[in-house]
Amino acid sequence: MTEIKGKMRKKLGLGYIIAAAFFLFNPDIVIIDLIPDVFGYLLLILGISEFAELNEKIKDAKSYFIKAAVCNLIKFGLIFVLFGFVTPQERPVSMLLFVFVMNLFDLIYLVPGYINLFGGLVYLGERLDGDFVLKRKVYLPRKMPEGLSAKKQRAFQRKEILRKWRCEKSLSKTEKIRKATLIFVFFKAVSPVLPEFTSLLNYEYSDSLVNYYNFIGLYRVFSVMIMLIVGAVWLVRFVRYFAGVKRDSVFMSALKEKYNAEVLPNRIYFTKRFVWRERILFACAAFFCVNLYFDTYNILPNIIAAVLFAIASFGIRRYTSKWKYCFVSSALLGVASVIAENKRNIFNSEFIYEQIMRNPDAYDAWEELLYSSYAEAICMSMVVISAIICANSIAIKYTGYFNFGSDSYDPARATKELHAELCRPFILTGMFGIFSALCIPAYVYSLAINAEAVWILGLVFALLFAVSFSYNIHEVTRNINYGHFLGDE
Repeated sequence: MTEIKGKMRKKLGLGYIIAAAFFLFNPDIVIIDLIPDVFGYLLLILGISEFAELNEKIKDAKSYFIKAAVCNLIKFGLIFVLFGFVTPQERPVSMLLFVFVMNLFDLIYLVPGYINLFGGLVYLGERLDGDFVLKRKVYLPRKMPEGLSAKKQRAFQRKEILRKWRCEKSLSKTEKIRKATLIFVFFKAVSPVLPEFTSLLNYEYSDSLVNYYNFIGLYRVFSVMIMLIVGAVWLVRFVRYFAGVKRDSVFMSALKEKYNAEVLPNRIYFTKRFVWRERILFACAAFFCVNLYFDTYNILPNIIAAVLFAIASFGIRRYTSKWKYCFVSSALLGVASVIAENKRNIFNSEFIYEQIMRNPDAYDAWEELLYSSYAEAICMSMVVISAIICANSIAIKYTGYFNFGSDSYDPARATKELHAELCRPFILTGMFGIFSALCIPAYVYSLAINAEAVWILGLVFALLFAVSFSYNIHEVTRNINYGHFLGDE
Protein backbone atom coordinates (compact mmCIF):
# COMPACT_ATOMS: atom_id res chain seq x y z
CA MET A 1 0.00 0.00 0.00
CA THR A 2 1.22 3.50 -0.84
CA GLU A 3 2.89 5.26 2.04
CA ILE A 4 3.01 8.95 2.87
CA LYS A 5 6.47 9.57 4.21
CA GLY A 6 7.18 12.47 6.51
CA LYS A 7 9.34 14.98 4.73
CA MET A 8 10.17 18.63 5.02
CA ARG A 9 10.38 21.33 2.38
CA LYS A 10 13.95 22.45 1.85
CA LYS A 11 13.30 26.05 2.95
CA LEU A 12 10.34 25.24 5.24
CA GLY A 13 7.88 26.90 2.86
CA LEU A 14 9.52 30.36 2.76
CA GLY A 15 9.23 30.37 -1.03
CA TYR A 16 5.44 30.11 -0.71
CA ILE A 17 5.41 33.05 1.71
CA ILE A 18 7.38 35.20 -0.76
CA ALA A 19 5.08 34.16 -3.62
CA ALA A 20 2.04 35.05 -1.48
CA ALA A 21 3.21 38.67 -1.24
CA PHE A 22 2.82 39.12 -5.00
CA PHE A 23 -0.88 38.26 -4.70
CA LEU A 24 -1.47 40.42 -1.63
CA PHE A 25 0.20 43.74 -2.46
CA ASN A 26 -2.29 44.84 -5.12
CA PRO A 27 -5.14 47.22 -4.19
CA ASP A 28 -8.85 46.45 -4.43
CA ILE A 29 -11.17 48.45 -6.67
CA VAL A 30 -14.22 48.68 -4.39
CA ILE A 31 -14.69 44.92 -3.68
CA ILE A 32 -13.24 43.77 -7.00
CA ASP A 33 -9.77 42.26 -6.64
CA LEU A 34 -8.06 41.86 -10.01
CA ILE A 35 -5.39 39.58 -8.51
CA PRO A 36 -7.44 37.58 -5.99
CA ASP A 37 -6.01 37.79 -2.47
CA VAL A 38 -7.43 34.35 -1.72
CA PHE A 39 -4.53 32.80 -3.65
CA GLY A 40 -2.10 34.86 -1.60
CA TYR A 41 -3.69 33.68 1.65
CA LEU A 42 -3.63 30.06 0.50
CA LEU A 43 0.06 30.36 -0.38
CA LEU A 44 0.73 32.07 2.94
CA ILE A 45 -1.10 29.31 4.81
CA LEU A 46 0.86 26.70 2.89
CA GLY A 47 4.12 28.56 3.56
CA ILE A 48 3.72 28.84 7.33
CA SER A 49 2.30 25.35 7.84
CA GLU A 50 5.63 23.86 8.86
CA PHE A 51 6.50 26.83 11.07
CA ALA A 52 3.07 26.38 12.70
CA GLU A 53 4.11 22.93 13.90
CA LEU A 54 7.00 24.52 15.79
CA ASN A 55 5.25 27.46 17.43
CA GLU A 56 1.75 28.07 18.81
CA LYS A 57 1.68 31.75 17.81
CA ILE A 58 2.29 30.90 14.17
CA LYS A 59 -0.38 28.20 14.43
CA ASP A 60 -2.80 30.88 15.63
CA ALA A 61 -1.70 33.10 12.74
CA LYS A 62 -2.49 30.27 10.34
CA SER A 63 -6.06 30.03 11.68
CA TYR A 64 -6.52 33.80 11.23
CA PHE A 65 -5.28 33.64 7.63
CA ILE A 66 -7.70 30.78 6.92
CA LYS A 67 -10.56 33.00 8.10
CA ALA A 68 -9.24 35.87 5.98
CA ALA A 69 -9.23 33.56 2.94
CA VAL A 70 -12.85 32.61 3.60
CA CYS A 71 -13.82 36.29 3.84
CA ASN A 72 -12.07 36.94 0.55
CA LEU A 73 -14.12 34.20 -1.07
CA ILE A 74 -17.28 35.82 0.28
CA LYS A 75 -16.33 38.98 -1.64
CA PHE A 76 -16.93 37.10 -4.89
CA GLY A 77 -20.47 36.36 -3.75
CA LEU A 78 -21.00 40.02 -2.89
CA ILE A 79 -19.95 40.96 -6.41
CA PHE A 80 -22.79 38.79 -7.69
CA VAL A 81 -25.26 40.39 -5.23
CA LEU A 82 -24.05 43.90 -6.01
CA PHE A 83 -24.34 43.66 -9.79
CA GLY A 84 -27.11 41.07 -9.95
CA PHE A 85 -29.73 42.12 -7.42
CA VAL A 86 -29.01 45.67 -6.25
CA THR A 87 -30.72 48.37 -8.31
CA PRO A 88 -28.53 51.04 -9.95
CA GLN A 89 -30.05 53.69 -7.67
CA GLU A 90 -29.02 51.85 -4.49
CA ARG A 91 -25.73 50.50 -5.82
CA PRO A 92 -23.48 53.40 -4.62
CA VAL A 93 -24.58 53.06 -0.98
CA SER A 94 -24.48 49.25 -1.23
CA MET A 95 -20.90 49.48 -2.48
CA LEU A 96 -20.00 51.55 0.58
CA LEU A 97 -21.70 49.06 2.89
CA PHE A 98 -20.12 45.97 1.32
CA VAL A 99 -16.60 47.35 1.07
CA PHE A 100 -16.72 48.74 4.62
CA VAL A 101 -17.91 45.46 6.16
CA MET A 102 -15.53 43.21 4.22
CA ASN A 103 -12.48 45.39 4.86
CA LEU A 104 -13.42 45.59 8.52
CA PHE A 105 -13.31 41.79 8.67
CA ASP A 106 -9.94 41.89 6.91
CA LEU A 107 -8.59 44.06 9.71
CA ILE A 108 -10.14 41.82 12.36
CA TYR A 109 -8.34 38.75 11.02
CA LEU A 110 -5.18 40.09 9.39
CA VAL A 111 -3.94 42.33 12.20
CA PRO A 112 -3.74 39.52 14.83
CA GLY A 113 -2.64 37.13 12.09
CA TYR A 114 0.46 39.12 11.18
CA ILE A 115 1.17 40.02 14.82
CA ASN A 116 1.18 36.32 15.73
CA LEU A 117 3.23 35.39 12.67
CA PHE A 118 6.06 37.79 13.38
CA GLY A 119 5.77 37.22 17.14
CA GLY A 120 6.26 33.51 16.51
CA LEU A 121 9.32 34.19 14.35
CA VAL A 122 10.82 36.33 17.12
CA TYR A 123 10.14 33.52 19.63
CA LEU A 124 11.88 30.98 17.39
CA GLY A 125 14.72 33.40 16.70
CA GLU A 126 15.40 33.96 20.39
CA ARG A 127 15.69 30.23 21.02
CA LEU A 128 17.35 29.07 17.81
CA ASP A 129 20.00 31.74 17.18
CA GLY A 130 17.99 33.67 14.62
CA ASP A 131 20.56 36.38 13.92
CA PHE A 132 18.70 37.95 10.99
CA VAL A 133 15.30 37.77 12.68
CA LEU A 134 16.58 39.60 15.77
CA LYS A 135 19.12 41.85 14.04
CA ARG A 136 19.04 45.54 14.97
CA LYS A 137 21.38 48.52 14.79
CA VAL A 138 24.56 48.08 16.82
CA TYR A 139 26.24 51.05 18.45
CA LEU A 140 29.86 51.48 17.34
CA PRO A 141 31.59 54.34 19.17
CA ARG A 142 33.43 56.87 17.05
CA LYS A 143 36.76 58.38 17.98
CA MET A 144 36.65 62.10 18.72
CA PRO A 145 38.66 64.09 16.17
CA GLU A 146 41.69 65.89 17.51
CA GLY A 147 41.95 69.64 17.73
CA LEU A 148 38.29 70.32 18.53
CA SER A 149 37.34 73.20 20.78
CA ALA A 150 35.66 72.50 24.12
CA LYS A 151 32.30 73.53 22.70
CA LYS A 152 32.61 71.18 19.70
CA GLN A 153 33.80 68.36 21.96
CA ARG A 154 30.65 68.68 24.07
CA ALA A 155 28.52 68.75 20.89
CA PHE A 156 30.30 65.62 19.64
CA GLN A 157 29.68 63.83 22.95
CA ARG A 158 25.99 64.78 22.90
CA LYS A 159 25.66 63.37 19.38
CA GLU A 160 27.33 60.14 20.46
CA ILE A 161 24.98 59.79 23.42
CA LEU A 162 21.99 60.39 21.13
CA ARG A 163 23.30 57.92 18.55
CA LYS A 164 23.84 55.28 21.25
CA TRP A 165 20.30 55.82 22.57
CA ARG A 166 18.83 55.47 19.08
CA CYS A 167 20.70 52.22 18.50
CA GLU A 168 19.52 50.83 21.84
CA LYS A 169 15.92 51.79 21.08
CA SER A 170 16.01 50.69 17.44
CA LEU A 171 13.64 48.00 16.21
CA SER A 172 14.79 44.61 15.04
CA LYS A 173 14.26 43.62 11.41
CA THR A 174 11.23 41.54 12.41
CA GLU A 175 9.69 44.40 14.38
CA LYS A 176 10.25 46.73 11.43
CA ILE A 177 8.58 44.44 8.90
CA ARG A 178 5.73 43.80 11.35
CA LYS A 179 5.18 47.54 11.66
CA ALA A 180 5.38 48.01 7.88
CA THR A 181 2.95 45.12 7.33
CA LEU A 182 0.38 46.49 9.76
CA ILE A 183 0.57 49.90 8.06
CA PHE A 184 0.11 48.19 4.70
CA VAL A 185 -2.89 46.19 5.97
CA PHE A 186 -4.49 49.34 7.35
CA PHE A 187 -3.96 51.28 4.11
CA LYS A 188 -5.29 48.40 2.03
CA ALA A 189 -8.42 48.19 4.17
CA VAL A 190 -9.07 51.94 4.22
CA SER A 191 -8.16 52.99 0.66
CA PRO A 192 -11.15 51.32 -1.10
CA VAL A 193 -13.58 52.63 1.53
CA LEU A 194 -12.82 56.36 1.52
CA PRO A 195 -13.90 57.09 -2.10
CA GLU A 196 -17.23 55.33 -1.51
CA PHE A 197 -18.18 57.78 1.27
CA THR A 198 -18.98 60.28 -1.49
CA SER A 199 -22.12 58.22 -2.12
CA LEU A 200 -23.49 59.80 1.07
CA LEU A 201 -22.94 63.24 -0.46
CA ASN A 202 -25.20 62.50 -3.39
CA TYR A 203 -28.03 64.95 -4.12
CA GLU A 204 -30.51 62.43 -2.76
CA TYR A 205 -28.84 62.24 0.67
CA SER A 206 -27.62 65.82 1.30
CA ASP A 207 -28.30 69.47 0.48
CA SER A 208 -24.91 69.93 -1.17
CA LEU A 209 -24.83 71.99 -4.36
CA VAL A 210 -22.09 69.75 -5.75
CA ASN A 211 -22.64 66.08 -6.47
CA TYR A 212 -19.27 64.73 -5.36
CA TYR A 213 -20.21 61.23 -6.46
CA ASN A 214 -19.86 62.38 -10.06
CA PHE A 215 -16.11 62.33 -9.46
CA ILE A 216 -16.06 58.83 -7.92
CA GLY A 217 -13.94 57.46 -10.78
CA LEU A 218 -11.25 60.05 -10.11
CA TYR A 219 -11.29 59.33 -6.38
CA ARG A 220 -10.95 55.60 -7.01
CA VAL A 221 -8.02 56.09 -9.39
CA PHE A 222 -6.29 58.34 -6.86
CA SER A 223 -6.90 55.76 -4.11
CA VAL A 224 -5.53 52.92 -6.26
CA MET A 225 -2.40 54.93 -7.15
CA ILE A 226 -1.63 55.65 -3.49
CA MET A 227 -2.25 52.04 -2.53
CA LEU A 228 -0.02 50.80 -5.36
CA ILE A 229 2.84 52.91 -4.01
CA VAL A 230 2.30 51.68 -0.44
CA GLY A 231 1.88 48.09 -1.65
CA ALA A 232 5.02 48.19 -3.81
CA VAL A 233 7.10 49.51 -0.90
CA TRP A 234 5.70 46.80 1.39
CA LEU A 235 6.25 44.10 -1.24
CA VAL A 236 9.94 44.97 -1.59
CA ARG A 237 10.50 45.04 2.18
CA PHE A 238 8.49 41.84 2.76
CA VAL A 239 10.37 39.91 0.07
CA ARG A 240 13.75 41.20 1.26
CA TYR A 241 12.93 40.18 4.84
CA PHE A 242 11.98 36.57 4.09
CA ALA A 243 14.82 36.27 1.57
CA GLY A 244 17.12 37.28 4.43
CA VAL A 245 15.55 34.65 6.68
CA LYS A 246 16.24 32.03 3.99
CA ARG A 247 19.89 33.09 3.85
CA ASP A 248 20.33 32.79 7.64
CA SER A 249 21.90 29.33 7.48
CA VAL A 250 22.35 28.96 11.25
CA PHE A 251 18.71 29.73 11.97
CA MET A 252 17.41 27.55 9.14
CA SER A 253 19.59 24.63 10.23
CA ALA A 254 18.34 24.94 13.81
CA LEU A 255 14.73 25.03 12.57
CA LYS A 256 15.30 21.88 10.51
CA GLU A 257 16.86 20.06 13.44
CA LYS A 258 13.90 20.99 15.64
CA TYR A 259 11.51 19.93 12.88
CA ASN A 260 13.33 16.61 12.42
CA ALA A 261 13.21 15.88 16.12
CA GLU A 262 9.66 16.97 16.96
CA VAL A 263 7.51 16.76 13.81
CA LEU A 264 8.93 14.27 11.32
CA PRO A 265 8.51 11.21 13.56
CA ASN A 266 4.77 11.87 13.65
CA ARG A 267 3.86 10.30 10.30
CA ILE A 268 0.12 10.61 10.86
CA TYR A 269 0.52 14.42 10.79
CA PHE A 270 1.69 14.28 7.19
CA THR A 271 -1.22 12.09 6.23
CA LYS A 272 -3.76 14.50 7.69
CA ARG A 273 -2.00 17.49 6.15
CA PHE A 274 -2.12 15.84 2.73
CA VAL A 275 -5.81 15.02 3.02
CA TRP A 276 -6.70 18.52 4.27
CA ARG A 277 -4.66 20.33 1.62
CA GLU A 278 -5.94 18.39 -1.39
CA ARG A 279 -9.53 18.52 -0.16
CA ILE A 280 -9.36 22.31 0.19
CA LEU A 281 -7.83 22.68 -3.27
CA PHE A 282 -10.52 20.56 -4.92
CA ALA A 283 -13.27 22.42 -3.04
CA CYS A 284 -11.87 25.83 -4.03
CA ALA A 285 -11.56 24.69 -7.63
CA ALA A 286 -15.21 23.61 -7.62
CA PHE A 287 -16.38 26.99 -6.32
CA PHE A 288 -14.34 28.82 -8.97
CA CYS A 289 -16.34 26.95 -11.62
CA VAL A 290 -19.08 29.52 -10.94
CA ASN A 291 -19.37 32.01 -13.81
CA LEU A 292 -20.30 35.55 -12.80
CA TYR A 293 -21.26 37.79 -15.70
CA PHE A 294 -21.22 41.58 -15.53
CA ASP A 295 -22.14 43.47 -18.71
CA THR A 296 -21.62 40.14 -20.53
CA TYR A 297 -18.03 39.92 -19.21
CA ASN A 298 -17.12 36.89 -17.09
CA ILE A 299 -15.71 38.17 -13.79
CA LEU A 300 -14.60 34.66 -12.79
CA PRO A 301 -13.11 32.98 -15.88
CA ASN A 302 -12.70 29.23 -15.70
CA ILE A 303 -8.92 29.53 -16.04
CA ILE A 304 -8.81 29.96 -12.23
CA ALA A 305 -10.71 26.71 -11.65
CA ALA A 306 -8.52 24.96 -14.24
CA VAL A 307 -5.31 25.95 -12.44
CA LEU A 308 -6.64 24.82 -9.07
CA PHE A 309 -7.89 21.49 -10.45
CA ALA A 310 -4.50 20.91 -12.10
CA ILE A 311 -2.61 21.63 -8.86
CA ALA A 312 -4.95 19.44 -6.82
CA SER A 313 -4.78 16.53 -9.27
CA PHE A 314 -0.98 16.76 -9.41
CA GLY A 315 -0.96 16.60 -5.61
CA ILE A 316 -2.68 13.19 -5.58
CA ARG A 317 -0.49 11.68 -8.30
CA ARG A 318 1.08 9.17 -5.89
CA TYR A 319 -2.26 7.85 -4.67
CA THR A 320 -4.31 7.29 -7.80
CA SER A 321 -3.35 6.64 -11.40
CA LYS A 322 -6.48 8.54 -12.48
CA TRP A 323 -4.89 11.91 -11.68
CA LYS A 324 -3.59 12.21 -15.24
CA TYR A 325 -7.12 12.49 -16.65
CA CYS A 326 -7.95 15.37 -14.35
CA PHE A 327 -4.61 17.09 -14.96
CA VAL A 328 -4.87 16.89 -18.77
CA SER A 329 -8.53 17.92 -18.86
CA SER A 330 -7.72 20.86 -16.54
CA ALA A 331 -4.97 21.98 -18.91
CA LEU A 332 -7.40 21.77 -21.82
CA LEU A 333 -9.99 23.73 -19.84
CA GLY A 334 -7.40 26.44 -19.16
CA VAL A 335 -6.62 26.78 -22.86
CA ALA A 336 -10.31 26.73 -23.83
CA SER A 337 -11.13 29.32 -21.17
CA VAL A 338 -8.42 31.69 -22.39
CA ILE A 339 -9.64 31.35 -25.98
CA ALA A 340 -13.29 31.85 -25.00
CA GLU A 341 -12.55 34.94 -22.91
CA ASN A 342 -10.44 36.36 -25.72
CA LYS A 343 -13.31 35.86 -28.17
CA ARG A 344 -15.70 37.43 -25.65
CA ASN A 345 -13.47 40.49 -25.26
CA ILE A 346 -13.10 40.87 -29.02
CA PHE A 347 -16.85 40.77 -29.51
CA ASN A 348 -17.63 43.15 -26.65
CA SER A 349 -15.04 45.66 -27.82
CA GLU A 350 -16.52 45.90 -31.35
CA PHE A 351 -20.20 44.98 -31.18
CA ILE A 352 -23.27 44.78 -29.00
CA TYR A 353 -25.45 41.70 -28.85
CA GLU A 354 -28.41 43.47 -30.46
CA GLN A 355 -26.34 43.53 -33.68
CA ILE A 356 -25.93 39.76 -33.95
CA MET A 357 -28.92 39.16 -36.20
CA ARG A 358 -28.46 42.42 -38.10
CA ASN A 359 -24.74 42.77 -38.74
CA PRO A 360 -22.88 39.94 -40.58
CA ASP A 361 -19.57 40.84 -38.92
CA ALA A 362 -21.20 40.78 -35.49
CA TYR A 363 -22.79 37.42 -36.31
CA ASP A 364 -19.43 35.95 -37.35
CA ALA A 365 -17.77 37.20 -34.14
CA TRP A 366 -20.64 35.85 -32.05
CA GLU A 367 -20.46 32.50 -33.85
CA GLU A 368 -16.74 32.22 -33.00
CA LEU A 369 -17.56 33.01 -29.38
CA LEU A 370 -20.30 30.36 -29.41
CA TYR A 371 -17.96 27.68 -30.81
CA SER A 372 -15.28 28.54 -28.23
CA SER A 373 -17.92 28.29 -25.47
CA TYR A 374 -18.85 24.82 -26.78
CA ALA A 375 -15.19 23.79 -26.45
CA GLU A 376 -15.06 25.30 -22.95
CA ALA A 377 -18.20 23.38 -21.93
CA ILE A 378 -16.78 20.09 -23.23
CA CYS A 379 -13.51 20.63 -21.35
CA MET A 380 -15.40 21.61 -18.20
CA SER A 381 -17.45 18.41 -18.41
CA MET A 382 -14.24 16.41 -18.80
CA VAL A 383 -12.79 18.08 -15.69
CA VAL A 384 -15.93 17.32 -13.68
CA ILE A 385 -15.98 13.68 -14.73
CA SER A 386 -12.24 13.15 -14.20
CA ALA A 387 -12.29 14.84 -10.77
CA ILE A 388 -15.12 12.53 -9.71
CA ILE A 389 -13.22 9.52 -11.05
CA CYS A 390 -10.20 10.54 -8.94
CA ALA A 391 -12.36 10.97 -5.85
CA ASN A 392 -14.01 7.58 -6.39
CA SER A 393 -10.63 5.94 -6.94
CA ILE A 394 -9.27 7.27 -3.64
CA ALA A 395 -12.51 6.37 -1.84
CA ILE A 396 -12.29 2.76 -3.03
CA LYS A 397 -8.57 2.45 -2.38
CA TYR A 398 -8.26 4.13 1.01
CA THR A 399 -11.52 3.54 2.84
CA GLY A 400 -12.83 0.35 4.32
CA TYR A 401 -12.95 -1.89 7.39
CA PHE A 402 -10.55 -4.36 8.93
CA ASN A 403 -11.28 -7.85 10.15
CA PHE A 404 -11.81 -7.74 13.92
CA GLY A 405 -12.01 -11.51 14.30
CA SER A 406 -15.79 -11.66 14.77
CA ASP A 407 -17.69 -14.43 13.02
CA SER A 408 -20.74 -12.23 12.53
CA TYR A 409 -18.75 -9.39 11.08
CA ASP A 410 -17.97 -9.40 7.34
CA PRO A 411 -15.45 -6.61 6.61
CA ALA A 412 -15.58 -7.18 2.86
CA ARG A 413 -19.34 -6.67 2.75
CA ALA A 414 -19.17 -3.64 5.07
CA THR A 415 -16.41 -2.12 2.94
CA LYS A 416 -18.43 -2.65 -0.23
CA GLU A 417 -21.45 -0.94 1.32
CA LEU A 418 -19.27 1.95 2.48
CA HIS A 419 -17.81 2.40 -1.01
CA ALA A 420 -21.29 2.46 -2.52
CA GLU A 421 -22.40 4.99 0.09
CA LEU A 422 -19.45 7.26 -0.68
CA CYS A 423 -19.44 6.94 -4.47
CA ARG A 424 -23.17 7.01 -5.23
CA PRO A 425 -23.68 10.73 -4.40
CA PHE A 426 -21.05 11.64 -6.99
CA ILE A 427 -23.52 10.71 -9.74
CA LEU A 428 -25.84 13.60 -8.87
CA THR A 429 -22.83 15.86 -8.30
CA GLY A 430 -21.54 15.04 -11.77
CA MET A 431 -24.92 15.87 -13.29
CA PHE A 432 -24.88 19.27 -11.59
CA GLY A 433 -21.37 19.92 -12.93
CA ILE A 434 -22.21 18.88 -16.49
CA PHE A 435 -25.42 20.95 -16.50
CA SER A 436 -23.47 23.99 -15.30
CA ALA A 437 -20.95 23.41 -18.09
CA LEU A 438 -23.71 23.20 -20.70
CA CYS A 439 -25.05 26.54 -19.48
CA ILE A 440 -21.87 28.24 -20.73
CA PRO A 441 -22.76 27.99 -24.46
CA ALA A 442 -26.45 28.31 -23.56
CA TYR A 443 -25.75 31.75 -22.08
CA VAL A 444 -23.84 32.86 -25.18
CA TYR A 445 -26.68 31.64 -27.37
CA SER A 446 -29.28 33.35 -25.19
CA LEU A 447 -27.64 36.74 -25.77
CA ALA A 448 -28.68 36.59 -29.42
CA ILE A 449 -32.34 36.05 -28.49
CA ASN A 450 -32.35 38.50 -25.55
CA ALA A 451 -32.77 35.85 -22.86
CA GLU A 452 -29.83 36.73 -20.64
CA ALA A 453 -31.47 35.25 -17.53
CA VAL A 454 -30.09 31.87 -18.62
CA TRP A 455 -26.89 32.72 -16.72
CA ILE A 456 -28.84 32.47 -13.44
CA LEU A 457 -29.61 28.83 -14.26
CA GLY A 458 -25.93 28.20 -14.86
CA LEU A 459 -25.09 29.92 -11.57
CA VAL A 460 -27.54 27.68 -9.67
CA PHE A 461 -26.13 24.48 -11.19
CA ALA A 462 -22.54 25.63 -10.59
CA LEU A 463 -23.25 26.38 -6.92
CA LEU A 464 -25.03 23.05 -6.51
CA PHE A 465 -22.03 21.30 -8.03
CA ALA A 466 -19.55 23.19 -5.83
CA VAL A 467 -21.46 22.56 -2.60
CA SER A 468 -22.24 18.90 -3.30
CA PHE A 469 -18.72 18.14 -4.58
CA SER A 470 -17.17 19.76 -1.51
CA TYR A 471 -19.46 17.75 0.76
CA ASN A 472 -18.77 14.50 -1.12
CA ILE A 473 -14.99 14.79 -0.90
CA HIS A 474 -15.34 15.81 2.75
CA GLU A 475 -17.18 12.56 3.39
CA VAL A 476 -14.52 10.59 1.53
CA THR A 477 -11.64 12.13 3.47
CA ARG A 478 -13.54 11.75 6.75
CA ASN A 479 -13.83 8.01 6.13
CA ILE A 480 -10.26 7.49 5.01
CA ASN A 481 -8.47 5.07 7.28
CA TYR A 482 -5.06 6.67 7.80
CA GLY A 483 -3.60 3.22 8.27
CA HIS A 484 -4.19 2.60 4.56
CA PHE A 485 -2.20 5.68 3.64
CA LEU A 486 0.58 4.81 6.05
CA GLY A 487 0.82 1.21 5.02
CA ASP A 488 0.17 -0.02 8.56
CA GLU A 489 -2.74 -2.34 7.90
